Parts: sequence; C-alpha cells; structure tokens
Amino acid sequence: MSAISSLVGPVNVVDPSNIAADA
Repeated sequence: MSAISSLVGPVNVVDPSNIAADA
C-alpha cells in the first residue's frame, strides 16, 4: 500500500492492486 493510495481513499484509483488494503 502506497502513501498516495492512502490519500486517495478507500477506492484506490492509482493502484487497483491496493484497493483491498485501503478499503
């Protein structure tokens, strides 16, 4: 999980592979 994905929110449009981690 990247810092960017955390900023994007539960739905990670930057790296779909991290959606589960950000959910």
